[in-house]
Amino acid sequence: MGGELTLHPGLEGGNQCLIPLPQDGKAAAPVFADPQNTPSGRSVVLAEDDPQVRSVLASVLDSAGYIVHQAGTDDDLLELARRRGSSVDLFIIDSDLPHRTGLECLRLLRADGARQPALLISGSPDEAEEAQTVPDLEFLSKPFQLDQMLGAILRLLSPLRA
Repeated sequence: MGGELTLHPGLEGGNQCLIPLPQDGKAAAPVFADPQNTPSGRSVVLAEDDPQVRSVLASVLDSAGYIVHQAGTDDDLLELARRRGSSVDLFIIDSDLPHRTGLECLRLLRADGARQPALLISGSPDEAEEAQTVPDLEFLSKPFQLDQMLGAILRLLSPLRA
């Protein structure tokens, strides 16, 4: 968990990933602001079409204590959500999936009855404004640091939101 991950929009719709690690090789333990809101056992669906970014984010989430279900496409996300149903605590959705935007996917999920909170990750700041109109959704703009992502997840899963 030490270091940070920075995602930058890349060429041709991809992403570039920068991972500076601590020089001493010692990883810092994750720190959670609210001990009652630790991620242990919380289920997260991560939808990201870039396999390298998806792998890094899944690893970080797993290290933080989340149960991570990965989807590489919007269709995979929708199928996984239908199969997992209410056992999912949170959706993390890249805004630029192969056939639909992240917001379109979230609207389809909500139309199917999903009420879980979601984190939309995007390299396009234009989507931030539209995302503000969607309940139980936080927007995280690329590039971002891991602490920003983990903080947004904790806010979305906070019992105070209920």
